[in-house]
Amino acid sequence: MSEAFEAAPAEADIEDLLDPAIYENLVREAYAKEPKGRKLELNARIPRIARRI
Repeated sequence: MSEAFEAAPAEADIEDLLDPAIYENLVREAYAKEPKGRKLELNARIPRIARRI
């Protein structure tokens, strides 16, 4: 996995190979009916994309 990055992060998941905006859009689409009034927010301070949601 680390070979896919110019500067390998300390930790990475397969989702980190995707552009963060694309991943966020996919998650929002997949869970569009789930939050039921709650807002799905991305925490950009967390480096691993899957953990940001």
